[in-house]
Amino acid sequence: MNDLSHKFSAYGDENVVYVKKIDNGGDTCKVLCLSEGKARKENAIAARKDNRYVEDIEKLSLSIQKGSIKKLDKIEAKIDKINKKHKASAEKYTVLVIINKNGNAQRIDITTKHSNPNPLSGCYVIESTQKELDAVETWKLYMTQVNVERSFRAMKSELGMRPVYHQNADRTEAHLFITVLSYHILSAIERRLAFQNDTRHWMTIREVLSTHTRTTVVMNDNNGNIYHHRVSGKSEDVHQEIYKKLGIKDPTKTITSQFK
Repeated sequence: MNDLSHKFSAYGDENVVYVKKIDNGGDTCKVLCLSEGKARKENAIAARKDNRYVEDIEKLSLSIQKGSIKKLDKIEAKIDKINKKHKASAEKYTVLVIINKNGNAQRIDITTKHSNPNPLSGCYVIESTQKELDAVETWKLYMTQVNVERSFRAMKSELGMRPVYHQNADRTEAHLFITVLSYHILSAIERRLAFQNDTRHWMTIREVLSTHTRTTVVMNDNNGNIYHHRVSGKSEDVHQEIYKKLGIKDPTKTITSQFK
C-alpha cells in the first residue's frame, strides 16, 4: 500500500482505494490500483470456497468414522475428487488419513498450510490512452465506464429492456421509455444510498429486499363488493436499514381498498 502514490475514499470511508500511475513510454499508461473494498469482497469469496472444501473433507471423515467407507483406495479416490473440485482451496490445506493399528482408516485430519490472505486481493491494472490524466482521474474515468456497463446489464436483464415482443413502433417506444424510467429510479436509489456511505448496487439491494414480501388478499361480500387487503411480512433489520436510508417511513402499512 505504501508504494502507491495516491490514497482516497471512493463511495464512502469503507472503500479506500490506492492508485499509482506508471508511464511505460508508449502510447498508453498504466494505473496500478488496490481497492480495500474489493479486497474484502475477494477474501470473503475465497473464505466461502475454503469452508466448502473443509466441509466436504469433514463429511468424508464422518463417513469413515461411521464405517460407511473403509477401503483406503476408495477414500483416496474421494479425496482426490474433492481436491479437483476445490483446486484453489485444496492447495491451502494438508489432508492426512489416520490409520489405526489394524491398518483401517479411522478419520481424516485437515490442517491449514497458511492462513494469510492473498496479497493480490483487490489489485487490478487500468491501461489507458489518456496519458494527460493523473492516477485518480484515470480511475474515476474507468469507474464511469464500469457503471455504464452495469447500467446496461440491469436494463437488459431485471428491468426488462430485452426481449421486446412488441411489433408496433409506438408500443416499442413506450416499452423502452418505461425501461429507461425504471433505470432512473434505480440510479436514484443507488445514489441516495451512496450519499450515506452505502455502496451496495441494485442487484444486491434487490436480492436483500426480495425476502420482504407483500401479499394481497382478495375478498367478496354478499353485496358484490370486492376488497383488496394488502399486508406486508415482518421486515428484518437489514430491510429497515435500507428503508431508513431511502426515507421510506412505513413500508409495512396495511391498506384495504373497496371496489364494486
